[in-house]
Amino acid sequence: MKNLITIVVLLMFFACSENLKENKNDAADKSNTTKNLNSQYRKTGWISDTTYRALVHIVTIEECKSTPEEDLRQKVRNEAVISLQRSFSDGFNRKRHSALLNLVNNYGRIIVDSQECVKDKVYVLDIVKENLKNEMQRIKNIK
Repeated sequence: MKNLITIVVLLMFFACSENLKENKNDAADKSNTTKNLNSQYRKTGWISDTTYRALVHIVTIEECKSTPEEDLRQKVRNEAVISLQRSFSDGFNRKRHSALLNLVNNYGRIIVDSQECVKDKVYVLDIVKENLKNEMQRIKNIK
């Protein structure tokens, strides 16, 4: 009878330890997926002929909790316009700034990696438009 109890206890112990290993592996896989998602969004510049990633903005958990979502989105749009303006080497131009603002407001698409406030919440602004390269060249040539 003691041998039977000993065998049952050992089987339960091994079953529990295997379950713990599986849970740790699941947590590691989830963490790796989040890291891959974040690293996927960190590239800026031309993604394709019709898509330009203008900005990647990382929000701290404190900023996320204290700032309304729409204010964060507007901040991302404004920073994208400033970033695009800086990419033109000949300085600030009011007409070009206005054209970039219209481009971001009309064709800018904000992607958020998480709907919850988490550490390093990532906002990405992509501009998606047919003939976008031609449009960017036109804006660059505005005097």
